[in-house]
Amino acid sequence: MDGTLQDQELRQIRSFNRNCQSDDAKVWKRFVVWYFIPSLLLLIAIWAFSFDLKVARWSSDEGCPKLLHEIVMRTEPFGHGAGIVIMLWAIYSLFPQNRKCISRLLWCALLPGIVANLIKLVVFRYRPVAFDLMEQSVWATFGPWTAYYSTGSACQSFPSAHTATAIGFAIGLAHFFPKGKWLFATLGVMVGFARVIGFAHYVSDVFIGAMVGWFCAQIILRSTWLDFLFTDWERSPQLSRFFKIQASRIRCALGYLNSLASHKSN
Repeated sequence: MDGTLQDQELRQIRSFNRNCQSDDAKVWKRFVVWYFIPSLLLLIAIWAFSFDLKVARWSSDEGCPKLLHEIVMRTEPFGHGAGIVIMLWAIYSLFPQNRKCISRLLWCALLPGIVANLIKLVVFRYRPVAFDLMEQSVWATFGPWTAYYSTGSACQSFPSAHTATAIGFAIGLAHFFPKGKWLFATLGVMVGFARVIGFAHYVSDVFIGAMVGWFCAQIILRSTWLDFLFTDWERSPQLSRFFKIQASRIRCALGYLNSLASHKSN
């Protein structure tokens, strides 16, 4: 009898320890995802200000080996809207069992790009191609802070929207296709590198873009309060049904706006 009680107590202790370890692992994972990695990317971006101009001069002098330059530049569509659409189309066509993930993958690429472009409108920074690289101060790359929006692509260097899109999309792909995580990570990094050697961004722009991409993708994949955006598609991943639902939502929104307009006119 005593032996049975001792066995039960041991099982309870082991179960308690496993639960504690599981809770600790969840807390640690949450810390890494939401705090450590974004903070690390931000710190690297701040450090990169010290050598932004040096790397930009190196890029302008074609310091990157020609073969490496050609290979890296070929990866740029991974951070571009057209490339994203083609890849999602390929997943939809070739992997019917994975069609449910299409909507989240789309937003993993779309949301970082939107956020990065909104920041571009607020932060005025000259691209390397539009700036005198003989200038000694990196802060001269930034325009007047009193400008509430920057006009023209030449003044919208900060952050890199291509990198934000590529990193967000890579995280989404790695989440749903874990066997290819290193491939997707490599493509995301190469897009950032391409933006630097392509003379379109500074290193700090790329790391801030990576931070935006990481953070937005984690919100899409882990935040339950956005599930309403994806539940219709995930229940029945059919393009015709998806477009009908979206069209219905648009009609409802337009009807609501029309009712508000008519109410104000009365």
